This record gives sequence, C-alpha cells and structure tokens, in this order.
Amino acid sequence: MCWVVKGDMYPVSDKEGHAVGSTVRGAFYAFENGEVATATVVGTFDFTKGKGPFVNYVNMNFEDGSSIMIKTQATFGGGSSGWTSEIIKGTGRFEGIKGIQSTSKFKFLPVEKGEPGAKGYGEGSLTFTLPSK
Repeated sequence: MCWVVKGDMYPVSDKEGHAVGSTVRGAFYAFENGEVATATVVGTFDFTKGKGPFVNYVNMNFEDGSSIMIKTQATFGGGSSGWTSEIIKGTGRFEGIKGIQSTSKFKFLPVEKGEPGAKGYGEGSLTFTLPSK
C-alpha cells in the first residue's frame, strides 16, 4: 500500500498536458513470511497527459533497523502498471544485497477530495542474494 505525502507538479508549456514533478510517498510492505516494512518513496516524473517516464527510490525500513533501497526507472502508461526495479543498497542484515524487485501488479485507487495525490496497492516479489558470512 502506498500514498502521497507530498507532491509537486509543474506545467511545461511545450505541449498540452505536459508536466514534470516530484512526489514523496509513504508505503507499507507485507511479506509472505509475516515480516513487514515501512517505506519512504521519493520520485520524479515527466508526464504528458498522465503518461511518461519516472524514477523512484524506495527505502524500506524493517523493525530490526535493517533497510533495503530500490531504484525504479520505468514508463507509466496509466491505469495498472508493472515494472522491475534494481536493489541498490542494503544495511544491517541486508548489507551487500544484490537483486531485483518485480512488481507484477499495481492498481491506483480513486483520489478523495482534499488528498494530496494518488494512493494504491501492488503485488510483487524480491529476488536477491546476500554475501556469504
């Protein structure tokens, strides 16, 4: 589950519906083994009529203080989306982690009046290796 904490969008006057911007999102991850992580997602986008490239950095924080950072570079086409992201850093028990996050489904929910931006939920998996101890 994720939701917009802050978002800024700036119109670009080169063509109709073109805007660039940034978002900060809160997120919650639940894993099959019962573990949970909270996350902050910082992203930028360059959209024309709601479609275009974006970059997100996800910092997942676990209860024991360990973290995983993921970078996504993709193109959003509207509606539901899927993408693959690179795990770029880990701390604590995830120090030296290498791998990917696959998002097989993501669905945006309707925005209620007064909310700062979109919210939604997704399903995916982490595929990774850790260095030998």
